[in-house]
Amino acid sequence: MAQRPPTLYVGDGSEISWYSMDVEAAEVAKQGSLRLPGNVGYAWPHPSRQFLYVATNRRGEGDGEGLAHINALRIDPATGALSIHGAPAPLPIGATHICVDHEGTHVYAAYTRLSRGVTAHRIQADGTIGDEVPQPPDLDVGVFVHQVRVMPSGRSVLLVARGYDPKGDRPEVPGALKLFATNDGVLTNRGSIAPNGGFGFGARHLDFHPTEPWFYVSVERHNQIVMFDVQPDDVIPPAPKYTKNTLSRVRPEGVLQGSGPIHVHPNGRTVYLTNRSDGDGEDNVAVFSIDQTTGEPTLIQHAEQHSRHAATFAIDPSGRMLVAVSARAYGDQLGGITTFRIQDDGRLEFVRKYDMATGGSLSCSGIIAPA
Repeated sequence: MAQRPPTLYVGDGSEISWYSMDVEAAEVAKQGSLRLPGNVGYAWPHPSRQFLYVATNRRGEGDGEGLAHINALRIDPATGALSIHGAPAPLPIGATHICVDHEGTHVYAAYTRLSRGVTAHRIQADGTIGDEVPQPPDLDVGVFVHQVRVMPSGRSVLLVARGYDPKGDRPEVPGALKLFATNDGVLTNRGSIAPNGGFGFGARHLDFHPTEPWFYVSVERHNQIVMFDVQPDDVIPPAPKYTKNTLSRVRPEGVLQGSGPIHVHPNGRTVYLTNRSDGDGEDNVAVFSIDQTTGEPTLIQHAEQHSRHAATFAIDPSGRMLVAVSARAYGDQLGGITTFRIQDDGRLEFVRKYDMATGGSLSCSGIIAPA
């Protein structure tokens, strides 16, 4: 029997929807949706691809007990449809990002507005969410944590702490990457990577090369992509090896402009990130080729996404299709889902835009192939 194609998942308000994908045509079609106990944030699959973990938060009602959760969802192997799998786990406040470790034993959550910055929950053998893992009180998590990732070794965790731009009388708050050892979900401080003391390093997200000891960081507040080498035992140098701009022109004065999420192509030859604006700036996918000897990224394309402020995108596992999701309108166009065909050299060919009247809440795009 032919294997079903991969499934795209997109959050809109308190619903998470699934879309069938025609990778050859670079098209998607909505198949169904599931309502969750709050607005959908980030999601991450179990390594078995049988479960999807989704952060939710009841925005507009403040933070507090019962308002934020991690939800375990079962993925139907035949259709990709989602169903509730066990009770949701309460979180202290709404999580900004979540990820699952490589063994599928823990789910980590990152928080912009929680002083301890990160939590970990056990994943039970049946895929449901278990107890929260207590953490040491002295974790050095930085300021405004935007992402948590388990390193390829599985022995370390990175937090991306974005910091803040200067505003009024408030000076710039520097950003950093915070490195921790992890042992059965318990984190311990290993170090802080903050080039130039973290000033001018307002990082948002990072992604790892699939085969080489390199990772790439989207520096949101300064419209840059930087590349780090990873040395043995997950040692990260204090400064990046390469720093490149992500925009096609000088940022206009007074325009809110930043770089967004970042993903390395499955073949490791290209890295993509979004440029996002709230005004007369750039809203596109920046495409960088990767030198296979040095890891240096080189800008080769800006692909217009035909919508405003794409906060999330995903690449299909075969590496032939990229899907960007934006909740904001562009001129007289609505937000929605934009599909691209990925060409042999990594450049993007725009295929189509699916308009959606979302109210500014599209989130959590992800593509999962069948198990």
